[in-house]
Amino acid sequence: MLKGHPSMQENNSHFRQMTWTVVAFLMLLGTPLSWKKARMGTQIIWIGWIFDLHHYTVQLVDTKIERILILIQDALEAHQVSAKTMEQLL
Repeated sequence: MLKGHPSMQENNSHFRQMTWTVVAFLMLLGTPLSWKKARMGTQIIWIGWIFDLHHYTVQLVDTKIERILILIQDALEAHQVSAKTMEQLL
């Protein structure tokens, strides 16, 4: 059961109803769905990003941040930076 204001419960119920409506519609169209990749909730992690649909925020996962910081440090310490490293940073 959700705690908090009754409108939060209504929003969650509406969210779940709309989600299943969209899923049913996609299935009727024959759209292939990867159920092992499917997630339902207000916070979804996808390709290194955390999408928080409740707070309307997006952020990087910690491991991606650490990897980017290492790449930046390596680039700053190097005399030359390869095109591949620059692509990884972008």
